[in-house]
Amino acid sequence: MIFPDFWIQGALLPDVWQALLVPFTQPLEALSFVSIDLETTGLVPGFDAITEIGAARFSLRADGAVIPGETFSELVNPERPISPKVSEITGIHDEMVRDARTIEAVIPALLDYLFEGEHTVLLAHNARFDVSFLSAALGRLGIERELPPAVCTVALAKRNLPDAPRYGLESLMRWIGADRVEMNESVHHRALPDALHARNLFAHCVQVTGHRTLDALGAKRAVIASVSTEEVIEVPEHMAPLETAIDQGLDVDLNYQGGSKGRSRRPVRPLALFMQNATLYLRATCLVDLQDKSFRADRIRAVHPSDSDGEGPIVRED
Repeated sequence: MIFPDFWIQGALLPDVWQALLVPFTQPLEALSFVSIDLETTGLVPGFDAITEIGAARFSLRADGAVIPGETFSELVNPERPISPKVSEITGIHDEMVRDARTIEAVIPALLDYLFEGEHTVLLAHNARFDVSFLSAALGRLGIERELPPAVCTVALAKRNLPDAPRYGLESLMRWIGADRVEMNESVHHRALPDALHARNLFAHCVQVTGHRTLDALGAKRAVIASVSTEEVIEVPEHMAPLETAIDQGLDVDLNYQGGSKGRSRRPVRPLALFMQNATLYLRATCLVDLQDKSFRADRIRAVHPSDSDGEGPIVRED
């Protein structure tokens, strides 16, 4: 079978690295920044889908003050249902995205926006997540284009705000004194407000440290996600029956070791097998709490038909 493999690139040609590293030693006021945030249907790039994109272009004055630029905000139709749990977190539900454009239509406008400025640097809180989803979307659409270099505001905050009690975006914004209007609970976890929070967090790090380059702030290199590639991966023989369950929409019971429920028997509806960071995973709907989850294949001890009593597993780990 063919599976998408998404991984953070560790080896680039020297000329590519040189181009990506240039912004890290330039004065901050010479750069154009785009703070970006995505909302998605789940946590797995290439399997889960983007539901909202928010971005805010800005530059900095010599004293670190923000010079705001244009913003980008658009809901995206993920072409699949959004689970109630995800809707509770993001505030985005199926009705909101039903008439929205798909990612295929949104990506060209986003790329035009990202590359408007010279020496653009992306900022995101947990940047690997956002960059990986964007790269997965580019790969799925056959767009061979590198994103601007990205910097993670979580890493910057840990480096430059060592006394912060926690490093979640909402916690950090409250800790640095964002006012109540800015931290409106009804918009937290929406894409554009979170992009603006990440922008303001970055500016705060600059102002309290006095550092004037990304390198001095502790950002030595970019968080880079490769454009998704299709790799032919051999599925272990003992996992083959799961492919049948996926193809036929069958429910099965997993004997699984790990996760929040420990070693237990779990009824699931398998959705897909995928590779991430060289590890094979099963994506499935847990029929106990009706949430989509990812299960490491090497922790699946056995798989039973859903109507069996646990005897005679159809899959057993060697």
